[in-house]
Amino acid sequence: MSIDPVEEREAHVTVRTFATLRDALGRDEFTLTVKGRKTLHDVLLQLEEVYGEPVKAQLRDGVSGEFVPFLVMLNSQTVPISRRCEVYVKDGDRVTILLPIDGG
Repeated sequence: MSIDPVEEREAHVTVRTFATLRDALGRDEFTLTVKGRKTLHDVLLQLEEVYGEPVKAQLRDGVSGEFVPFLVMLNSQTVPISRRCEVYVKDGDRVTILLPIDGG
């Protein structure tokens, strides 16, 4: 069995966050290392896995468990929710996450 060299690569992706997600992460920008060929959806799942419940509580609806409708940008281009499982990240990419504004 041979291993696809693309699957073994690492990508260092800069993640930028704001507001309550920034507070949950404890910083507004950091580098996330992803292994193999990963989509934007995979990056979001990795954020939940690495940073735990405080981040999951920001990204998901408390009742349904589904992702809340938030804006994700890859290198200044908005990626629709329907394409997050299709768009792959590569080394040096910038992912920006903007949660909806809440309050009154």
